[in-house]
Amino acid sequence: MRKMTTIITAVATATALGMTASPAGAVTGPEKQAAEESGIKAIVTELTTAHDALTGPVKMVRDGKTLSVTYTNKTEAQQSCSGLALPYKDVKAAGLNKPGAEEQEPGVLVETFAGILAKNESAVFGVENDKNTVAEGDKAASQILSLGLQGAIGSGAKIQPGKSQTWTMTLPTAQATGIVLCDGNAFLGVSPKVYKGIEQDVLFENAKDKLGSAGSIVDGSSKNPTVAGSFINSIPFLTKLLEFLGGIFDFFKNLFNPQGEKGSSSKGSSEAKEPEKDSEKPAKDEAATTK
Repeated sequence: MRKMTTIITAVATATALGMTASPAGAVTGPEKQAAEESGIKAIVTELTTAHDALTGPVKMVRDGKTLSVTYTNKTEAQQSCSGLALPYKDVKAAGLNKPGAEEQEPGVLVETFAGILAKNESAVFGVENDKNTVAEGDKAASQILSLGLQGAIGSGAKIQPGKSQTWTMTLPTAQATGIVLCDGNAFLGVSPKVYKGIEQDVLFENAKDKLGSAGSIVDGSSKNPTVAGSFINSIPFLTKLLEFLGGIFDFFKNLFNPQGEKGSSSKGSSEAKEPEKDSEKPAKDEAATTK
């Protein structure tokens, strides 16, 4: 427990110091305080959003050259779903890793997806001839509507409540993001529910990038033997870290604006909004065929 406290304190302190240090000539006063507050909130938001994508209903598991995308239906009704597996670097460049990114106009989203798929480094998945199907590379680009976006236009793989569906592919080759769309009907004006998932190394890459001066803890390069390497494979630890960073944000917000409204860490979510009665039944994977 002492070791965990040491790690959390080290990361949080480095993060706080990194966000509050001011170079010569930097803006001071209210503008500086607002910038510091915003910066800390941005760290918490992005890391928490990534963590939610890792622990939500879309699971990304890589086994050698094979990538599996598994979606679990946590609602109480059958769902019709399809999706895309995209390189995280492209998802991030397009801003699709941000909370609420899926709420853009459908035409804009399709154009963004098409641009990423045109690089031939992605895959789309859905159902074809009653079989769960995957298309990769140049085939993915040509089947974005007929396969990848089925769940947005009224079709897709049928997944019963509490059950899971797995699609297996070889692309992307690293740091993949899975986007699953369910129960949409473009013809009736019904927007799909959107669920996102990431590979584990995407989360740690985000942490390493966002924590700045504390990054050595993330990649195990710290010279402190009580810290080095302790972070990289610990999801429970990251959860505690995010909660701790959220507390730091609250502290600074109240410090900067003691008379104002109390702050709270911004929590993104990879799960679409579901009825409160959503079940949490255990799931069984069903294998998918690859095209």
